[in-house]
Amino acid sequence: MNSDEVNSVLGVAYRDPPTIQHPCATLIQTIMHDINVSREDDLTFLDKFTDYIIIELEITKSAFWCYEKSVFERLIFDGEVFLISHSEKLSEVTKKAINDCIDLLKFLALRQENLDSLPNDFEQFERLDFCINGIKKIRIDEIFRNPIVKCPSCKNEFSQIGFDVVRSMYAVKCPKCLQSLAI
Repeated sequence: MNSDEVNSVLGVAYRDPPTIQHPCATLIQTIMHDINVSREDDLTFLDKFTDYIIIELEITKSAFWCYEKSVFERLIFDGEVFLISHSEKLSEVTKKAINDCIDLLKFLALRQENLDSLPNDFEQFERLDFCINGIKKIRIDEIFRNPIVKCPSCKNEFSQIGFDVVRSMYAVKCPKCLQSLAI
């Protein structure tokens, strides 16, 4: 199978929506999409942070059958570190949105049964209207349409959205040689 065929197969596999909706993960992604990054200080890297959370949850949603508590714990940690590092540069609205997402991630990390519900204090969110940033949506969809990257060191081709690939806000690690590649 050549790389275009692999790319096509992987793209379809990861682009297909999960058959079961997971309201908590979807709400977190929606809140992240709704954050208006243009109002914030450019030095906060808020766009990269929101993309990272959305992408990680989308990858995790495609593999929720194996429920990895560690994924949610890592996202909680990353969210708290981001807030601490950039709190003086963020608006109160953005800080509240990120804190809401951290609370939802904590709810998901408690137990697998929480995948199918929302905490009681978040049920009002289902009735709110959110904006979807079109540019962000296109950028994230492009990652899922073209997930294959090639490591410049070892020439290994791998999917940057593979469940077993280590990702951060800024990079993805080659699973073969462990070199970090900027994304």
